Amino acid sequence: MVLTNNLQGLYDFIDKAETNRNYPPNVATNFKTPLNLVEKELTEEEKNSIDLLKKNLDQIINTIYSKSGNKLSASSLEIYKRRMKNLIEDYENYGKDPSKMATWNRKTLIRKPKERKVVIKENVIDSPADFSPSFESSEFQAADLVLSSGRARIIVPKEISPDDAKKLKFQIDLLANIFPEDKISRGSVK
Repeated sequence: MVLTNNLQGLYDFIDKAETNRNYPPNVATNFKTPLNLVEKELTEEEKNSIDLLKKNLDQIINTIYSKSGNKLSASSLEIYKRRMKNLIEDYENYGKDPSKMATWNRKTLIRKPKERKVVIKENVIDSPADFSPSFESSEFQAADLVLSSGRARIIVPKEISPDDAKKLKFQIDLLANIFPEDKISRGSVK
């Protein structure tokens, strides 16, 4: 089967790579997702030329970002753009020539799940209802933060000691899983 040098050729390439076990099913899906997203914004010329699609990919991603509002984050679109570039590169290396596709042996990455050690403490805010500011502003101060993965609110007493600040920092570092397991013992750093 000879693949065409257009958008449909990319879809066919993904299917063929999955059938030949060069792409596991999850990788094939990870390539189809941004392809489906990008397809909605393509002109007819871009749909008919992978080279033109590759050339205009940055502008296409910017258009999608502008139109998405809050639905897609910039980091998600960067991931999609990287996947599109990887897909096009694989297509150019293996999809245009059936003999290259037949000899393609893609490396399979095997990832081990990370083990996380969680310390559960009493009086920890654990439900969205606990985030509502039902406190006297003369006793507490709050900070609302916009994070790459969502929003967070930190509520602390107005008078906070350096030792208490270290405890809070430790808890945030623990949530971010930046301490090696051998350094954590019953809620404190060794």
